[in-house]
Amino acid sequence: MFRIVKSVHSISLDIHALSFRLNPLLESILIASEKLNHITYEVESNLQMTRKIANSIRNRIDLIFNVEDKILNGIENAVMPIFKNINAIGVGTASFWRNYKAKKISNK
Repeated sequence: MFRIVKSVHSISLDIHALSFRLNPLLESILIASEKLNHITYEVESNLQMTRKIANSIRNRIDLIFNVEDKILNGIENAVMPIFKNINAIGVGTASFWRNYKAKKISNK
């Protein structure tokens, strides 16, 4: 019986020594876990900021493209009738000179 008590006492001492050694390890793990949580929070915060910046840039590019389309449509709508009129004047002038030359030749 004395052996059993001695073995139990020895096991108890070993467990106490092991727990004494594990305490610093557990504290280090807790500190590392807290630091990892802090780093994770910072990464998430930076990722959210990056998403906001990307969305802002995307919105500004869309706005620029919309303004560009409006400008192009405005110029097209303003300039196309002028080009059509100039083209019509050119066709009319060419027709006039053709008829003028044809009458001049037929009058000879």
